Amino acid sequence: GIDFFTKEFKHVWSRDIPMLKQLGVNAVRLYAVDPGQDHDDFMCALDEAGIYAIVGLAATCENCAITEEDPPNCYPAPLKERGQFIISVFSKYPNLLAFSSGNEVNLLSVGEPERLGVCQKQFLRDMRVYVRNCRAAMRSVPIGVVIADVNRELNSIYYACRSNPQDELENSEFIGINVYLHCNGGRTDPSEVVGFNNLHDAFQEYKVQVPVLLTEFGCLNPSFPDMDAYGETYESQRNFLQVDTLFSPKLVESFAGGFVFGWVTERNNWENTSPWPFTEYSSGNYGIGFFDPEECDDINVPCIYKPYPQYYNLQSRYLAVDNSFVPNLSLYEPTVTEVVECPADFPPLSDYEWPADEQINLGCPEYGDDLHNAEIDCSSNSRSALGPGCLGPDGPTNFDDDLTPALLNTSASAPSSRRDLW
Repeated sequence: GIDFFTKEFKHVWSRDIPMLKQLGVNAVRLYAVDPGQDHDDFMCALDEAGIYAIVGLAATCENCAITEEDPPNCYPAPLKERGQFIISVFSKYPNLLAFSSGNEVNLLSVGEPERLGVCQKQFLRDMRVYVRNCRAAMRSVPIGVVIADVNRELNSIYYACRSNPQDELENSEFIGINVYLHCNGGRTDPSEVVGFNNLHDAFQEYKVQVPVLLTEFGCLNPSFPDMDAYGETYESQRNFLQVDTLFSPKLVESFAGGFVFGWVTERNNWENTSPWPFTEYSSGNYGIGFFDPEECDDINVPCIYKPYPQYYNLQSRYLAVDNSFVPNLSLYEPTVTEVVECPADFPPLSDYEWPADEQINLGCPEYGDDLHNAEIDCSSNSRSALGPGCLGPDGPTNFDDDLTPALLNTSASAPSSRRDLW
């Protein structure tokens, strides 16, 4: 993969961020990053635009994500080091909203979510242990998980529960679910978005005690209307009625927001079913814009981002959102406070000897004397007290995880090969 959020690709993201701001978004998802690269300029540009980021800890490289092997081997030991490395270098950004420990791992074991779920959960727990034990050196950023909308009830409850009731670090701190509901372009009223309303009812029954985000939404369907732009007619432009529903007083009882998928149509993936400039409907054409001209690659030929008509449909929905009824954090009183019970058939994490337990932990980052406020100053030319990936010389001072003593083996050294983590 290519990490486009670095200084090398400033010409790319500096073009897109103003368009995201104009769209009205306040958060984006970064599915994968290279922790060995410098992301200061990118994250600060997002911050200046009023945009938060959720950063993924996994990637497509070898040993960079949960695998399809049976537990405990589905959690490769190097993944633990990669996750800690990303956390250590991204926690300094004040607009870092959360980390995602995985994206749709449950699709690798549909019908038996317990098989790979234990590996995903153990990795998540290891990352929470690292954050807790570095709490004196960096900001404690929430760590959650993103699931596909299959085996919905089992997965949602499992990642919110604790197989060991005394282990407060086992559960996810938020649950993201990628949902593609409301596929009827003929609906015009939020009350008619049946899929979202049913999703709300389901989570009211699950009673998970952690925030739930719709980490992907935006169903495609030929029933959405055709619209004109750039002298062409673009088929099946989404109306994003889901936004009105998601931010209604009813649904905010269950969901803390959502992310439309996705930003740009990927030519290499979909040009066979919808040739550039993607005027024809395609089941995979999730972008709300495309790059022009056709041969552009942002290396030899610069790209121009051209919004589809549905970009403006989404913009009008976002700009019309009224969240004045949502209480401030100081006034918020959660309706669910008890940790949900784990579903049957999911084994406790303690049933396995995890290879990652033998993996040496990264040391905690150091940001000078003000350890409890270790955040980058985006208004400063120096940007960062330490360069990307710098770790303290003494490692963490209090790795006191009584629940899993094998995690206490610590080191202040950086990964032996940063490219192995990307």
